[in-house]
Amino acid sequence: MDELSGTKALIFDKFVEMTSTLGYENVSIRDIGKQVGINSASIYYHYENKGTILECAYEYYSEHEFDNRLPIEEMFALVETASPEAIVTKFFTTFESEDKLKYARMVLITKIVYMRLFQDPLAIKI
Repeated sequence: MDELSGTKALIFDKFVEMTSTLGYENVSIRDIGKQVGINSASIYYHYENKGTILECAYEYYSEHEFDNRLPIEEMFALVETASPEAIVTKFFTTFESEDKLKYARMVLITKIVYMRLFQDPLAIKI
């Protein structure tokens, strides 16, 4: 995935924000353009279509995912002694970043992935 900067990043971030709130089907290129403050036709300079932005979101997620799971031996020991909260924290793939923008993107994209899980084969692969 190309590095996000400038107008392309604004479009991407607004798409992710709107889609995580309203759902993919309820967000249009025109809506994104209005929110970014550009002509919707300008979006096509950066992205082929709305589906391409969604694919970029999935790719972004895959590239920035951080796996904090413990080795299996440590997980077994943890199951016997840890609280449920500690287990959940250690057993699932999460993302961590000092970069607040990257973290915010990952939170919103995670929501999109789960919203699309049963509708989109790419989300299922993630």
